[in-house]
Amino acid sequence: MALLALESEHFTLRSLTAEDARLDWGAWLADPATAAAVNAVPRLLTPAEREAYVARMDNRTAFLLGVFEKSSGTLVGIWTIYVDPVHREYLLSVMSAPQYGRNQGALTETREPIYRHFFNVIGLEAARISVMASNTYVLERLKRQPWTLEHRSHTRAAGTQEALAEVCHFRMTKTAWEEFHRAKAS
Repeated sequence: MALLALESEHFTLRSLTAEDARLDWGAWLADPATAAAVNAVPRLLTPAEREAYVARMDNRTAFLLGVFEKSSGTLVGIWTIYVDPVHREYLLSVMSAPQYGRNQGALTETREPIYRHFFNVIGLEAARISVMASNTYVLERLKRQPWTLEHRSHTRAAGTQEALAEVCHFRMTKTAWEEFHRAKAS
């Protein structure tokens, strides 16, 4: 299993390992805002649960990339990426450390190295992301990027038996991403 390593100006992205399961990211999901963003019930992830999650990633079709601040080495976010080689697409999911503080630029800055790698190095043709409709901050950011809303669905709201939560499903093609960058450069 080859580990993936990417970087941006202020952050290093790398495949998480079993040793990284000991880092303090188990409490992130206990934060109510973080849990709501991913439609989960707030809870602590034990070291064993984190280690099992890391172990499921093969770095071919399933990647778990830690976002580490270069200056301190602190883990401030995690990208989970699933590759569909048949359809030549990848699905992104992201979570930031509540104690680091959201909207600090880590996830924004690290998305471009991910897009470049999965589009240009691996040769995939499209990316997908799903966002809870209640996550208006992320939805507004996606509108300013070359993502296209494909459809909406509903899922059971975490922690409830009857309430439904709306999910927005987006897709971005490699061509749209390239055109977006060409237009920004002009």
